[in-house]
Amino acid sequence: MRANLRKILTSDNNLENDIIIIPEINLKKLLANKKAESLQFKLEYLYKSGFKNVVINLDDLIWDDVKKLIVQTKINVLNKIIIKSKIQNDNQLTSEKQNEMTAHIIDFSDMPINLMSDMVAESLKINYPLIINSSVKKKIEIAISIGATNISVMNDYSNQININLQNSLRLRRNIPNSIFTFCTYGIRTEHQIKQISESGFDSAIIEMDIIEKFIK
Repeated sequence: MRANLRKILTSDNNLENDIIIIPEINLKKLLANKKAESLQFKLEYLYKSGFKNVVINLDDLIWDDVKKLIVQTKINVLNKIIIKSKIQNDNQLTSEKQNEMTAHIIDFSDMPINLMSDMVAESLKINYPLIINSSVKKKIEIAISIGATNISVMNDYSNQININLQNSLRLRRNIPNSIFTFCTYGIRTEHQIKQISESGFDSAIIEMDIIEKFIK
């Protein structure tokens, strides 16, 4: 049976909106900050606050280099972990699945179509959800045409202060409801989350430095 993120991802903290809020931890920044709490502490804190699902963004770190840390941490926490990174080799998705990760987010911005098609096929073959991230209508259409069942729409956040949700809301209207949809990047307010929810998105991914304001 194909893995269904609609059933896999659950949340106790949806801000009273019909949408799953998922915190995103940038692992590279966390490891670089000697004063920061450990990854396990962060995950336990989020779980106790009702966030059962977490994105771990590797940034430019390599899965094989941080796998041991993530896997050892996963043993001690209950969170469902979604890995966000470039895919460095043919075995990465299989390795993540074998180590009980929940899904993988990959950016479609600079990836050739044939390579993305191979990644989608591999994810379906091993029954490991792949979430394709883009802010471009054509890329999203291609992703759906090659069999993607999970799409992440990235907001326009060019000025680093305010985001433009309108492109994301327009893109969501063109995505079939059978696709599990995420909205990501620069989400800062409950009003934005309400807009995202009302437009039909299933989930909002929010950076860790912002998420605390949503913890009640």
